[in-house]
Amino acid sequence: MKKNICFVTTTRAEFGLLKPLVNLIKDSEKYNLTLIVSGTHLSEEFGNTYTEIENNYDILKINIMDKLNKHANAINNIMSNVFNNFYSELDKINKQNKIDMLVLLGDRFEILAITQVAFILGIKICHLAGGDITKGAMDDQFRNAISQLSDYHMPFSEDSKNNLLKMNIYNKNIFTLGNPGLEIFKDFNPKYSKNDIIKKYNLLENYILCVFHPETKNNTNYVELFFNQVKEFLKETEQSRYYSLLILKTNCDPGYVQIIDTVLNMNKEFNNIVLIDNLERSDYLTIAYYSDFYIGNSSSGLYELPYLNIPIINIGNRQEGRQLSSNIIQSDYNNIKDNMVHVNENMKDIITNIKQAYPIYDSKNIFIKSLDTIFFN
Repeated sequence: MKKNICFVTTTRAEFGLLKPLVNLIKDSEKYNLTLIVSGTHLSEEFGNTYTEIENNYDILKINIMDKLNKHANAINNIMSNVFNNFYSELDKINKQNKIDMLVLLGDRFEILAITQVAFILGIKICHLAGGDITKGAMDDQFRNAISQLSDYHMPFSEDSKNNLLKMNIYNKNIFTLGNPGLEIFKDFNPKYSKNDIIKKYNLLENYILCVFHPETKNNTNYVELFFNQVKEFLKETEQSRYYSLLILKTNCDPGYVQIIDTVLNMNKEFNNIVLIDNLERSDYLTIAYYSDFYIGNSSSGLYELPYLNIPIINIGNRQEGRQLSSNIIQSDYNNIKDNMVHVNENMKDIITNIKQAYPIYDSKNIFIKSLDTIFFN
């Protein structure tokens, strides 16, 4: 009998990593696919990204966002909606078609709440990307709590596996997966030409990609510090190399409204800033591929973008604890402009002989073999 594998996705970034595994189950003769789409996918403020997924998959939508006040999506609102809405809907789905495994990725607060719901309902949980370390965000505690509530674990590295073992997770329930989102870089080709990207997004020939999320453990004025120094760099380089700054909208962690408001105000001061609500993963990687460099604090800047051979400036403590490839420059908030100037002047040297921190695993094959071990051995 086919086993029912249920994936839950709540953000555009996390679905980009899950997608290769979702496709495997979709095409499998041993497993049935259920795909629950929730979180910011169903938010107009964040681009209604469920529509992109809906074009390729049969999906079940469970809304946990606040429909009346788009800026009211704080942790308490979303968490309460998970326990009210998601609980009842997941219970219905499970009763109609028993879920043999619920697959969740990462460390977001709504994923923790969904994990608690599944745990209470007695559904077996498989957690991807447990055992990572990010000291500068609440994610560490969320991630570890998700791991403790899960039955099976598929970390992205051996170091993460060892961290899970230190948390008294049983070795027999751990299957080192690698990051499934990296397999695309075995033979990556950009989706569009650079001219197409420039025309589509109204960019200059030289442009910087920026993805900046809230630092949920930082109580300083770090948002103002970050964007002030970026502005100083843009002003300083206007005569030598005029850049566009393409900013991808932040996630909905606490503090996101301040980031969005700051960007909108900055947009009034500069005519070369482009703010994008969301991107398909192939578009995001293509934009990154042609960019002069990346700046921000997203995990994609550490996991994926190093493979595109561009300089990367990782800001602050949000990703502290993750390994850094050799083309990543770690920057605190006081020397952002200096590091941008350094990258601007030394691009070729920075991307010469890159040493990657995260190897590419055969993640899809590992995933299927792991499921086969769990269910059929």
